Amino acid sequence: MQNAKYFLLPSLFNKKPCIEVYVALKDPHSYMLIQALIHIEQRYEVDITLYLVYESLPGINVYPKLMRQWVLTDANVIAHRYGLKAITVAPNDSQLLTGQQYWQLSVKNVVDAEKLFTTTWQGSFEYYCQTSTPVINFQIKNQRRLVNKGHYLAATCFFAGEWFLGVDRLKYLEQRLLSLGLIKKDSEPYFQHEFNDEHFTDLTVPIIKDRTVDVYLSLNCPYSYIGFVKAVRLATKHQLTLSIKPIIPIEKRGFKIPVNKQKYMYIDAYREAKAADIAFSNTITWFDQHVVCCYQIFSYAAAQGKAIDYVSAVFNALFVESINLNDKHAMKRMCQQLQIDHAEALAYQQQHDWQVWAEQHVKELAELGLWGTPCFRYQSTSCWGQDRFFLIEQAISQPPEVNSEYSEEGYPVKVNVKRL
Repeated sequence: MQNAKYFLLPSLFNKKPCIEVYVALKDPHSYMLIQALIHIEQRYEVDITLYLVYESLPGINVYPKLMRQWVLTDANVIAHRYGLKAITVAPNDSQLLTGQQYWQLSVKNVVDAEKLFTTTWQGSFEYYCQTSTPVINFQIKNQRRLVNKGHYLAATCFFAGEWFLGVDRLKYLEQRLLSLGLIKKDSEPYFQHEFNDEHFTDLTVPIIKDRTVDVYLSLNCPYSYIGFVKAVRLATKHQLTLSIKPIIPIEKRGFKIPVNKQKYMYIDAYREAKAADIAFSNTITWFDQHVVCCYQIFSYAAAQGKAIDYVSAVFNALFVESINLNDKHAMKRMCQQLQIDHAEALAYQQQHDWQVWAEQHVKELAELGLWGTPCFRYQSTSCWGQDRFFLIEQAISQPPEVNSEYSEEGYPVKVNVKRL
């Protein structure tokens, strides 16, 4: 049925399979994605249809100010990693309104879109437009299409029933295109080999006094699970110390994860786990669990020197074996296997309230300009996301004197982007 919908029917009308791309002119990640899609368009027998939307849906970004600064910094990480144009100045409202107006008039393909993004972000318009109701309405229409199709963010591609968020996930889109035989004659894949994640298996780690990696995670977050496994692997190989710092789950901070986001997180986490050779269940169990019981035991496990073993067991239960740890008997069995006295752990919790230390970890993240999970910190380098863990790996391999605002390779740790 899917093949008929996405491939057979278009072929009957002499049309190519279509990739739908949703971008926001204000969004730095959209700017990076548009640049990268030129390589897809050049190499594959596909049509790309562009939809201009707003930056995100209301309520998606729970810390909008922190998100705004982070996304500007992260866009430059992507730019350096993939050889794209970096950004130094954010467009003002007048430039954005003008760019949105010109989008309707001039954007027909990815090349047009890239030129308009560049003009908007560089502030090089010769004439500036006023607010236009049709421009607002067509973005709202496209936003509704994005939601109805099953997603929630800009900088996304939709192809053959599957979503791909940002430049980092174009490797999966390209895998799908290759499997369908859509690569053009005499063309070579672009994202499959050159930009695979480095695992730094042969790191030369300098001898320094502090070799601790802080790992901020949420015990019911699939990305935290993947990032935790990556951190443990690196620490084991290079005798690093991991400081595990669980934070209050987003649901306990008064925010609700939209259904579209839940679905995409599962699909994306599954792909990322598979790519990193990490076991991952094919069922969803964690969204219905606030896993408060897991937080209640953690401080005691950490006091017993079993923080890593305990978190590993929790993640294995939730994301591999699909065990409901809200079940008291299941939690007791897991503690018994770790030689943790469940009753003593609960008594210890009375004097070491998990909400107090978890909230403290949230404050530490805010001081770093971060808020979600997983986050990692090594000396002066910090990052958000298991797919940014390579920044920590690089920082560990650098002498302390170059581990500052920029790594030796030029990846920005923190970038202050000016606003015109």
